[in-house]
Amino acid sequence: SDITNGQKLDDRNYISARASVVWRPLDNFENLAILDYNYTHTAGTSNELSNYNPGNTVVKLMGSAIPNAYLLQQSLGARQTTSNTFGLDKIEAWGATDIATLDINDSTTFKTILGYRSFKQLNRFDYDGSSLTLLGFDACQGTAQCHTSTPGDAWTVSVEQFTAEPQLQGKLFNDRLDYTIGLFVSNSDSPDSNYNHQSSVFASVTDANARIDDRSRAVYTQETYDLSDFIDGLKVTGGYRYT
Repeated sequence: SDITNGQKLDDRNYISARASVVWRPLDNFENLAILDYNYTHTAGTSNELSNYNPGNTVVKLMGSAIPNAYLLQQSLGARQTTSNTFGLDKIEAWGATDIATLDINDSTTFKTILGYRSFKQLNRFDYDGSSLTLLGFDACQGTAQCHTSTPGDAWTVSVEQFTAEPQLQGKLFNDRLDYTIGLFVSNSDSPDSNYNHQSSVFASVTDANARIDDRSRAVYTQETYDLSDFIDGLKVTGGYRYT
């Protein structure tokens, strides 16, 4: 627990759910749809001031403040701490996956894998583990620490991703060769600002609004050839990917 602000740290508060539906309208076609959701809202874990360097410039400039904070932590033990940051670890994440499989014939299958994922996290913690303002990540703890470029949406991480992957799988040469040929497409971006606020020693502050914009395209192939005609159980696998 944090004796400065009364928070109970290392708590647990999770909600998770997953649902899937399989659709088989034809003997040679199947579609699997999956939805998953995860929500976490805890006070996070604790940091403790376990040591300090007496020769450090900041330690010297702050006089007895850091040594006294260290002695206080030693007297509290491992299960109590002090902090000037209200800890928080809040996560909202969900995703959808769709896998469609079409058996063209006995030796050839076409498959598409589509995906969407959304991940948002708001994380606050006191890096120095003391009631002193040395290094605290305190995004949107109050209005003075909240200058996000997307007002109303305060997240230290906000990312969404779309993916698509068509594949052709099959067998050749009397089932001796297994092959997979595919394409991969991924688009990732930030629906909200990835915002961080840092309060540091001597009233120094850092504000950062960041956004993600990532595009990835790939083509790949993998083949496995069965050499059991020469050595029982021997197979050779090779592949190539260009991204």
